[in-house]
Amino acid sequence: MVNAQPTSRWAAVTVASILMTLALAIAAPAQTFKTVLSFELATDGAAPAGTLLQGTDGKLYGTTAGSEGSGTYNSGTVFKITSSGQLSTLHIFCSQTNCTDGTDPVAGVVQAADGNFYGTTNSGGTRDDGTIFKITATGTLTTLHNLSQQAGYISSATLVQPAMGPSTEPPTMVAPTTRERYSA
Repeated sequence: MVNAQPTSRWAAVTVASILMTLALAIAAPAQTFKTVLSFELATDGAAPAGTLLQGTDGKLYGTTAGSEGSGTYNSGTVFKITSSGQLSTLHIFCSQTNCTDGTDPVAGVVQAADGNFYGTTNSGGTRDDGTIFKITATGTLTTLHNLSQQAGYISSATLVQPAMGPSTEPPTMVAPTTRERYSA
């Protein structure tokens, strides 16, 4: 003889879970979207790229990839935006001789445990194959590594910081597709 009670109990739990989920979905307010900022190439950079990140300070951080054409901002930027839409350009790429700071950051930035932001550029650097950079919330940029096609570069990859627990050492960032590690 088969006992049908466990099946009935699980069916009741499943139905109750579905009803609670539906009730929450119906009761949840609709999401609305508001344009906080529209980028203009001449003054802000163009083509926001990669992910938009909310920093630990509550501000939004991201990159523009730049665009074809001429102008101060055509090689990309790192920016931050307040919740009220005030834009601050932290760094304009290709601001160094021969673009050794990199150009076209297309993957956005990540914030590491040390509070700094890290990212990659798609080109520029000493080999014109891209860079890995660190930037502070106030805009001080440091090139950590110049990428190389011969080394199997991935300049459009978003960096990640492996979870290794608290440390006083500089963060190690990993390009996920190559598994190469770069220390700050």
